[in-house]
Amino acid sequence: MPAIDIKHPLETFISQRTCAKHPVPLKKTSYDIEVVSGLAIVRSTRVFKNVEDRPIEATMTFPVPFDAAVYEIQAKVDGRILTGKAQAAVEARETYEAAIDDGKRAVLHEELLRGLHMLSVGNVAPGVEIEVTAAYVVPVALTKGNGSFRIPLTVGQIYGVTPLEDSDSIATGGDVKSVSVTIKADRGTIQIGGKDVPKRTKVQSNQPIEVRVIGLYEDKPSSLSGVSADGKLVSLDFKPLAKVKSPLNMHLMLDVSGSMGERVTSNANGDKTKWEAVLGGVDEATGEAVKSSDRITVSTFASHCTIHGSTTGDNLSSYVRSLPFVSGGTHLPEAVAKVVSHEREANILLVTDGKSWNKIDVQSAIASGARFTVVLVGEDSLEINVGYLAAMTGGQMFIVRGANVRKAISAAIKSMRNVSSPIVPIKAAPAQLTRQIAGVEINASWKSIKGSAGMTNDAVKQAVGAFAASLAVQAMEAEAGAVYAAEAGLVTHLTSIVLVDEEAEAVEGIPATRKVALPDPATSRGLTAMRGMTYASAAPQSFNLVASSAGASLMSASRHVEAKTVMASAASGMSDAVMGAQPAGWGGANPILVGMGPLMGGKDTTAVNPWNDFSQIPDPQPSLPVVPSKPKNDELTDYKLDIDDYAKKMLGLNDDFQFPGQYLKKAYDPKAVAQLVLHDINWEDAPDLLLKGDISRLSRTTQAQMLGLSQEKAIKKLAKSLNVTEMVALIAVLANKVRNRSAARIARAVLADVKPKKLANANEALGLF
Repeated sequence: MPAIDIKHPLETFISQRTCAKHPVPLKKTSYDIEVVSGLAIVRSTRVFKNVEDRPIEATMTFPVPFDAAVYEIQAKVDGRILTGKAQAAVEARETYEAAIDDGKRAVLHEELLRGLHMLSVGNVAPGVEIEVTAAYVVPVALTKGNGSFRIPLTVGQIYGVTPLEDSDSIATGGDVKSVSVTIKADRGTIQIGGKDVPKRTKVQSNQPIEVRVIGLYEDKPSSLSGVSADGKLVSLDFKPLAKVKSPLNMHLMLDVSGSMGERVTSNANGDKTKWEAVLGGVDEATGEAVKSSDRITVSTFASHCTIHGSTTGDNLSSYVRSLPFVSGGTHLPEAVAKVVSHEREANILLVTDGKSWNKIDVQSAIASGARFTVVLVGEDSLEINVGYLAAMTGGQMFIVRGANVRKAISAAIKSMRNVSSPIVPIKAAPAQLTRQIAGVEINASWKSIKGSAGMTNDAVKQAVGAFAASLAVQAMEAEAGAVYAAEAGLVTHLTSIVLVDEEAEAVEGIPATRKVALPDPATSRGLTAMRGMTYASAAPQSFNLVASSAGASLMSASRHVEAKTVMASAASGMSDAVMGAQPAGWGGANPILVGMGPLMGGKDTTAVNPWNDFSQIPDPQPSLPVVPSKPKNDELTDYKLDIDDYAKKMLGLNDDFQFPGQYLKKAYDPKAVAQLVLHDINWEDAPDLLLKGDISRLSRTTQAQMLGLSQEKAIKKLAKSLNVTEMVALIAVLANKVRNRSAARIARAVLADVKPKKLANANEALGLF
């Protein structure tokens, strides 16, 4: 069962009051596009500016066309233009992190997953503006003299738990902004979103740039010439696949999960949802793309996959319309596994919006001899998993908005009549290879030649060489592919592009990370309020419902650990109108004070709610010291805090306030509390403050829990050995166990000279393994 992302209403309220929203560092985005024969050359430019008073790291995780080849990254700052260098992915990130640790400005462009990239712009000093341009090349789908391609700008809500670490994950809910687009083509009329456009136009950032060039070529697209990284002449030939009239034996997989019930853009067909558009597409295909001699097996999938049976082409429409729309989650990997095990060498058409993080077993699909052709539905669709499935099994992928689903299903079925094969592995740089992408056969060849007579202009020449290299890398084994991709200057799953500004003045401290959120897709309006209750996330502050030994529901701040401490409502007296309905098991314990056991002698106590109404929750006091200053002689003494006095100050209560009863629900368990704290810290908000032991920007619950943990004997001994405060030592130990860039930087800074034994003791005391 996927995790349910629930935040305690009080935690949300306190978080909003404690941590102000930060300015978005991304100020402007533009695209410069040139369509040449079967390729589109794209230069995307993003302008970042730091308007804060501290150094920042601007990060952005975003989709790119699945078959795009990114081959150049440039940064413009202070009138200087810097060009990045491709390195093996691990080496590139190490280069970038070393620059960050040294206070140097740096840029890193990575492929996290096929079709999903991340841009990091680190150590941007206050007031500095940086312009980052990425150049990539995309294959164009060619049919009847026209060309089309799609540049995704955002993604919808995705089912499942993201495989990415928190720092790298997609952020959504950003502002919708205007994006400038400059576009030209060799010939023909250019359309974006189905409408003729001038050379310069604007689009909104919450929908893809869908380009169509009417009359791009006549009989055959022209060949293109370029040059490889090692100086060889590269030739690309494009051939739209011819129609085949032989009978078709295919398997139709239809996504009937909840996201397929989302609305589509308005269109002449009157389809209101993605599923309705698919049904309309099947209707049209029955009369156009499939024949009575065709045999079609049909399956549907959501939380489960059902193989319904087979029908003939002339009965396909009525057969599909008799099937139920199930809704539910998108268990795509299980569906693929079931279908490929049902029939060997199956010719499969998968119709889905692809909105699932769950990883598909592509190797098993290849081993079964299956070939997957994919129709990816909707402006908020996700190419990552299904695109790789199609590419590796030799199928095609058709990406369309809801309005064009009908035609796409027919086109996909027609393409399935062509015999194709998956990518054939190669061990070294090839002299020739052939691939089929989006209904087009692409032939690439390399040969040594002197001079450059007859070559196209430099921009096209570079793009042609890069695209041909990307085709070769996809077929190579990892070791050879990494070397070849780095030499070709590509961003791939094996390589990244990094640049370091050696001339810029170094900044001090750890930069605060500011993740740029993608806007929610235009088709998802009205659904975003349900996001947290529908989709799991790797966000560290999510809660799960977990069962205790007594059978009651407890709330845990970690997806992975069943907490032993009851996280109960600190405002149980609030009305449902203010707080909203609370999940079962939320009692009256006060989480603000959970975790202060060691400071109270480890007493087995009970907590109560100090507030009768919402108005009594005070504003935060960032200036309040969280822990006493360490004695100047650096000797760790067992100083004692006046818990009542400290708690009153932290909660903003009057001095004469009397806590009715004691504070803790049950005996303090440092290992349970450490797991709560571990996933509640926002490592990216102000890592420079955390490095100093300042936790005033965290929620009061977390502050109180960390107070208790900092007094564990193993933490105190570690702090003494490192000559830092107990709080700094605790933060470093926790940071060392989190998959987060900012946390890793804190851990490196504090634990660089740590003695392994003392760190191991601290980890053991907190239950961190």
